[in-house]
Amino acid sequence: MDPNNQESQANTPVETQPPQPIFTPQPEFHQQVETQPQDNDDVQSKPKTKLSKKLAIIFISVLSVLLIVFIAVVIYVATFSVNYKDAYIKSNEVTDSWNSFSSRHNEVSDSLNLEVSDFDKKLSEEKAAFDKFKSSYKKLEETSMLKDGEIKLKYDTYIKKVDVIVPKIEVYFDVEPSIYNFSQKVSKLGTKATLTDAEIDDLVSSLVSSKNAKLKDFGQNYASLAKKMYGTIAAYNKTHSAADYEALTLAKSEFNDLVGKMENLPGELGIVTSGDIDQMTSAWRDLSGVISAKYSNSKR
Repeated sequence: MDPNNQESQANTPVETQPPQPIFTPQPEFHQQVETQPQDNDDVQSKPKTKLSKKLAIIFISVLSVLLIVFIAVVIYVATFSVNYKDAYIKSNEVTDSWNSFSSRHNEVSDSLNLEVSDFDKKLSEEKAAFDKFKSSYKKLEETSMLKDGEIKLKYDTYIKKVDVIVPKIEVYFDVEPSIYNFSQKVSKLGTKATLTDAEIDDLVSSLVSSKNAKLKDFGQNYASLAKKMYGTIAAYNKTHSAADYEALTLAKSEFNDLVGKMENLPGELGIVTSGDIDQMTSAWRDLSGVISAKYSNSKR
């Protein structure tokens, strides 16, 4: 071996290789390492999911309880609460309409010397007031006031009066025009000594054309007895016989008996009286007074 060559080789620096890693990570390992935290998130999300479900169940339960409470309150309000303001407003409508009717009724009752056409006009106005009253008092049933025991008691008393007296008022409107027409014709005849059959038929025409059966019967009886009486008067004036006089006396007696019964005719027909009106007014004051007091207390 050449010594010089060995020396030159000894002086030549030896190239060193960088140390090689013992283990070179594979790409798959990095992926596994990078995805490992994701697996930890899944583990942590499981308790969160359970907690969310519990909260949802609690929330739904609370809502259910609130809904039940709300329904219970609504049922309670609908069943037991009373809207006193509504009752008070509707009671004022009844008061106004009843006062309007009763005042007009008094005016008509005092109108004894009006022409038939004027009387019919006043009666028509009274009827309109009465119809308004009927509409207003029926609205009381639509209110919640009957849930109040004290009001219900007064209302029942009032309605009993209404059920009896309102039909009498309706009879009054049915027959009063015919009766007034008849009475005006009678007053115009005065003390006329004789009447023809035609005059008698005209006199009772408004009665016999009435839809009220009792008034119609009265008109027919009146006409029959009047014709009989005036017929016997004419016969006696011709003969002056005892027989005709006896017949005249009997006919007059029968006719006068019928005329005397005219005072009882309103009662037989079932026409409303001033006493009936007073009873209705009194019963309504009792009821409306309680409604007004309850409404005042409810505002405190």
